[in-house]
Amino acid sequence: MTARARTKISDTFFRKPGLLTAVLLLPPVIWIVVVYLGSLLALLLQSFYALDDFSGIIIHEVTLSTYGHLFDQANREIIIRTVLMATAVTFACAVIAFPIAYYAARYARGTTKALFYLAVMMPLSRAISSKSMPGNSSSPKKASSRGLQHNSISHG
Repeated sequence: MTARARTKISDTFFRKPGLLTAVLLLPPVIWIVVVYLGSLLALLLQSFYALDDFSGIIIHEVTLSTYGHLFDQANREIIIRTVLMATAVTFACAVIAFPIAYYAARYARGTTKALFYLAVMMPLSRAISSKSMPGNSSSPKKASSRGLQHNSISHG
């Protein structure tokens, strides 16, 4: 690409900043539409198929029987328990987090504000990094160092 072409492209983006925004946002928007919404659509379509009760094999006939099973006693108990647990966790987080956030935003200054920020963010960043990094605490090597043995089959 020549310097003249680069200048022309740069000038176009400078004169039309909305075009630059569109070009930069296009790949993530395509990703969201294709991967995320495509996965949700595939999940929705598969929910109209039934399972064979004996073998667990998917029967490729459109039916609403899967939705009928949502209202079985066992599934109702699971749904109620899940909603209650989500409500309790949300309430507990609000009771703990709002006073801390209010104090940190309204009264804390300087070092105290930085300490509040670190106290909140450090456990969160550690939890995220331990799940996303290889060799997290669920690896067999660390599990065996904690006294847990993983089964190994000897081939001989």
